Amino acid sequence: MKRYQKIVVGVLISAIVLIGSIQIYISFFLDEQLKETAVERFHEATDDAYELEIKDFDLQILGRQLSLSGIQLSKKEASSGSDIQLTLDEFNVSGIGVIKLLLQHELSLNNIEIINPDIYVTAPKKESSTQKTPWHRPSQQLSKMVLKVVDQISVPNLNITGLSLYYNRANLPVAPLLSLSNSDIKLHNITIDSTSLKDERVIPADDITIAFRNVQFQTPNELYKITTGDVDFSTTDSQLVLREFSLIPQFDKQAFSDNVGHQIDRLNMDIKEIKWDGIDIEMLNKAESITTRLINITNADINIYRDKRPPESPKKYKPLPQEMIRDIPFPTTIDSIHISNSNIRYTERKPNTEKAGYIEFAHLSADFTDLTNVEAHWDNGRTPTLHATTNVMNKGQLEAQFTFMMTSDNRQEIKGSLQSMDMQPLNDALEPIAFVRIEEGNILGLDFEMNLSAKNAGGSLTLEYENLKISLLDEGLSEESFGNKAKSFVANTFKLKSDNKNDDLRSAKVDFERVEHKSVFNYWWKSLLSGLKSSIGL
Repeated sequence: MKRYQKIVVGVLISAIVLIGSIQIYISFFLDEQLKETAVERFHEATDDAYELEIKDFDLQILGRQLSLSGIQLSKKEASSGSDIQLTLDEFNVSGIGVIKLLLQHELSLNNIEIINPDIYVTAPKKESSTQKTPWHRPSQQLSKMVLKVVDQISVPNLNITGLSLYYNRANLPVAPLLSLSNSDIKLHNITIDSTSLKDERVIPADDITIAFRNVQFQTPNELYKITTGDVDFSTTDSQLVLREFSLIPQFDKQAFSDNVGHQIDRLNMDIKEIKWDGIDIEMLNKAESITTRLINITNADINIYRDKRPPESPKKYKPLPQEMIRDIPFPTTIDSIHISNSNIRYTERKPNTEKAGYIEFAHLSADFTDLTNVEAHWDNGRTPTLHATTNVMNKGQLEAQFTFMMTSDNRQEIKGSLQSMDMQPLNDALEPIAFVRIEEGNILGLDFEMNLSAKNAGGSLTLEYENLKISLLDEGLSEESFGNKAKSFVANTFKLKSDNKNDDLRSAKVDFERVEHKSVFNYWWKSLLSGLKSSIGL
């Protein structure tokens, strides 16, 4: 071996021995000091509000890696703010730029991996004060904490796997308010520096992928639990998908109204999938607006039950659709909401009745277009419009279009048609609710147009039918009494128009004054009913 080769080999061996010695020193002596320093720096960055414990601290100089395990974080008793308890199996960092950190006080990393974090958060009691506290974006708060330790940090990839979260609020009876488990979060291209203090983004990352699992939310009023099996969000695909979404009442039908203290609609909802496509990610991450091209709702099964035996609810003004759109608390623009293969059933139980009445809209398909509360869009002619097709009582096909004028008078235009069907399936609604039974009768067709203002409804209706015969029932009874038999005879013989068809086809007027403390659904139905009653002679 030549002399220069011996020198090179000697230098390499010396370097390896030196680096190995340094690594041994770090592993046996310096790791503990670095762990203590890291804990101290964390306490400084959080103003000593939280206690941090780390079981194992392993720094690999050659591999430019740092591994922490057995991490526990908890709020100190004397500190204010949210109570946070965190346990973490592993915290791994790779590709650490050691030279840049030592010389320039800048931290550059290739990857951060957080494994199996369990987080328990209890927020302080929500104050009832009307004074609003300024809201600071999380990215700005994070930047303040980071810049207390280093001048800059850049992370190409941050992966959180196996996340479990339990969130409560101190003044609420339900616990946990929100929970999820076995979830993953991936963030790409995170950069925090002095400019981040003015970062308008909620999350300071270029790309975000979220996969939440087993999400549960309990409404603060204790009436419902909201669950969804999967929530997948991707900024790359501009997409959000919720699967197996459910709204579950926490009381049975009778106890629900009793718990509230007055009449109220009880909803039970199951939706196979809700998919948002074409989300404006930049506007969403800046918390400036929700803008999306399409929301697809597939296989929704909605059951609404109202028990009318308890006292009526306080007579409060019920908003119209335009008012509800305006009251959305943030700018919202949705080009289209498409609903497919869905069912809606409304059930009502009146006092002194043995059973409830219901009406069902099966195989519902609907498109709600131009849903927006941005006034500039209204000026450009974007008018919220709902077009729906469904089968009434799983029989006759109903087609209807609702147009909601975003003007000061809140005018609505509703038009539609119903194809031929036997009238008798309607008895499931009429007998327990209206105490009327249709003995015979066929609808040959129905066309209607209604114009509704904030105060009253007008319009026209043409109901084509034949062989209509009814029976009037006593409340709470399924059969006619002697007196009602006489009334039914008079109604069928002298008052009721048994046919409306062919050349004698007549139209009826829609005329109804709105009851402002009742829902818009009541307004629509009672307006249509005014024309139906006039058409058949009631």
